[in-house]
Amino acid sequence: MSRTLFRPTSDTSAERRWPAWVGYAAAVWSLAYGALGVYWAQGGAGFPFGVGHDTAPDLSALGSVRREVGAPAIAALGLGGAAMAVTMARAWGRGSPVEEKASSKMPSLTG
Repeated sequence: MSRTLFRPTSDTSAERRWPAWVGYAAAVWSLAYGALGVYWAQGGAGFPFGVGHDTAPDLSALGSVRREVGAPAIAALGLGGAAMAVTMARAWGRGSPVEEKASSKMPSLTG
């Protein structure tokens, strides 16, 4: 008789409902990057990209990024991504208006 090394534990409510909260988790993560971008754009320490900051700028795709350009771009993308993630998370399960409109115009195959 074989022994199982891994036994699945019972699913918790959060594990079963991950589609409902994962969008909000992505929004928090993106908001954190947006806040860091704002901090770096204001002259805060710790900007990780560009010459003088990147340990191997020749190997990095962002090795030549200057703080004056990179920090505001990170801020805009992070804050915009957070807003988009919240919008998508709130719409989860309701279907999009485009899908509803398209489905109302398509003939039913079931009769």
